[in-house]
Amino acid sequence: KGKILLTREPELFLYIMDIQKQINREWRPISGLIWRFDKDLRLKIASVVKIQEKIKVIRIIGGTLRGRKLEVPSGLKVRPSADRVREALFNMLDHRLHWQDFNVLDLYAGSGALGIEALSRGARFATFVECSKAHEKILKKNLLTCKLTRECYDIFLDRAESWILSYSDPGYPSLIFLDPPYQENHYPQILKRLADSDSIQKGSIIAIESPKKMEFEFQNSLVLMVRKTYGGTALDLLEKQ
Repeated sequence: KGKILLTREPELFLYIMDIQKQINREWRPISGLIWRFDKDLRLKIASVVKIQEKIKVIRIIGGTLRGRKLEVPSGLKVRPSADRVREALFNMLDHRLHWQDFNVLDLYAGSGALGIEALSRGARFATFVECSKAHEKILKKNLLTCKLTRECYDIFLDRAESWILSYSDPGYPSLIFLDPPYQENHYPQILKRLADSDSIQKGSIIAIESPKKMEFEFQNSLVLMVRKTYGGTALDLLEKQ
């Protein structure tokens, strides 16, 4: 760890990369590193790095699915929660709710990591909302990998702000994860719609991940339970009253 291995043998390099993949160590290519080897070797290295950059993996932290690997979509608009932030979020929730009493809404699902983590810990049902077809494909793959049956989840290909308008009251409180792309600032509109929705019962909890410097104006029906910061990230738990 922390060392760079240089070799003139492409086969050895690929073998090492294969071992690294098996033990799930993340491969991070270093920009500016100049390979002074023959052209064929540079091309093979470049092709391996390109493949590794496309595939990112995170793990379920707790519950019955603990340790399961989830593929994460690539792209600038995708920002999977850091492991320590996810762990902190679910520790906060563990101390404040009984998972089996809540219907989970993962409104900017991406890989589905938050909703799947909630199911792993005992949530009764999870609804995943994702507007990207490419991300939806990865989400479905992750659900299959975890061997979750359709009786415990549903998937909608739609924008969260639009989908929430048609959401029907399930008859019990909701746990809503809001973790949208930071740069698109979805927060004000979706928070207003959650506050105004009759289908979001009193006692529902909204878990928000956002940049620490971002400021919110919550509607009167949304009460801040707790706020914690981790580096440049803030976690807020709101309760609907």
